[in-house]
Amino acid sequence: MSRLIEVWLSLPGLLLALLLIARLGPSITTTALALGLSGIPTLFRVLRAETRSLARAPYIKAAESIGTSRTRIVFRHLLPNLSSSIIVMCTMRVGIFLRAGSGLSFIGLGAQPPQPE
Repeated sequence: MSRLIEVWLSLPGLLLALLLIARLGPSITTTALALGLSGIPTLFRVLRAETRSLARAPYIKAAESIGTSRTRIVFRHLLPNLSSSIIVMCTMRVGIFLRAGSGLSFIGLGAQPPQPE
């Protein structure tokens, strides 16, 4: 999975968004979808690194030693500790996505004229 994400990360995000919008047709929905898909690799890499560091935490080891299921560890311990990283990454990307969305609208690949943006 990491190798696939690294290949995906090697492609410029705006170019990937342009290709997807050109293929699916210009609309606000496809613009949001294309920009969202172009932001997945960076979020994945940060969350993967954070998860790997949390997996070595003493409370995770303690939960594993008493026989807690992996699903419970993920939802009870990992996700609450990853939520701050997810929130920070998403809010940092909002400005980038707004700028890219306005650039795509400027060249005619965003919302079409009767639809507000």
